[in-house]
Amino acid sequence: MEFTLEELENKASSIKPMEFTQETLRKTLGEHGLEKVAEDLARTYEKGNEDFFTYETLLDGTAPILKLAPDEVGKPRSFEDILVMFSNTRDFKGSGTSAFATGIKEKAVPAIGMGAGAFKGAQAGARLAAIIPPIGPAPILAKGALILGGGLLGGIFGDTLFRKADDAVFGEDAPVAPSLKGAYNAGETLAYGGSMLWAPYRLPAKEGFFGATRFLDNFQRARNPNFVGPIQLSSKMLKRAQSAKKPDSKSGEIYETLFTGQKARFKPDPTKGPVNARILASLEKGIVKAGESARANPLITAAIEGLAVAGASGSNLVSDKLFPDSDVARLGLK
Repeated sequence: MEFTLEELENKASSIKPMEFTQETLRKTLGEHGLEKVAEDLARTYEKGNEDFFTYETLLDGTAPILKLAPDEVGKPRSFEDILVMFSNTRDFKGSGTSAFATGIKEKAVPAIGMGAGAFKGAQAGARLAAIIPPIGPAPILAKGALILGGGLLGGIFGDTLFRKADDAVFGEDAPVAPSLKGAYNAGETLAYGGSMLWAPYRLPAKEGFFGATRFLDNFQRARNPNFVGPIQLSSKMLKRAQSAKKPDSKSGEIYETLFTGQKARFKPDPTKGPVNARILASLEKGIVKAGESARANPLITAAIEGLAVAGASGSNLVSDKLFPDSDVARLGLK
């Protein structure tokens, strides 16, 4: 049966596409597969429209409604084409560049919220951590957890808040065709990574935020035979500091040395303080030095961080090809 162009346009405009969210489409495709979803959609919409299209005529390219795209008349439609035709799924006319740019644009606002939230959350965590005296390894770990946890929770809160605001103003983002999901995710990662490029320049300028360095200084003070007190150490740590002895070189045990012999084993020097506190102190010093280096070399830091973000962004394309729709693979490659 032959139809005029006007009849075909009227029929196409009368078809209300199936509405998916990004999550519902992902779940549907994960449970049923692209082929099954495409067939179910076509079977649903072909009822009463058999003269215009059927699932079979779409697949072989002979459906009359396809004449609305003169350049593609007679071209067989793929399962993904059918999904896009009957739903709000976007294919950006097959352009990976457009999908990439859209990912950046649509995630820019939530990414800004995440970056700002992480910064403010870490600041709030640091203020709370300052209340806890570094009298032992456990309080030091608690201080670190407050700072890192504050940044993490602040980032999540900022992302969620700005995302909801963005959805309220511009509407929820429509899903993306499976073949372009990698490009879209690459843009998304670039937006989020870019929102954190400030981080190296805002690292602490002084040691002491964990309290590990101060704790070790107090540990050494307590070892002084002339020590009187008071001192910021727990009674357990004070006793440990005052009872710690230098290793006996005749004991055959190797301290502060890697494995060197058949019976040699590593033992930390007890006079230097608990190993976990020493590790945290090294981390504390390393973070301060990293911040100093970033502020002293802003362009080099920006270039290195930019390359890291670009690499994480590009990894989405690789994971999408090798492990489609796998969050574990995406995270691992990033």
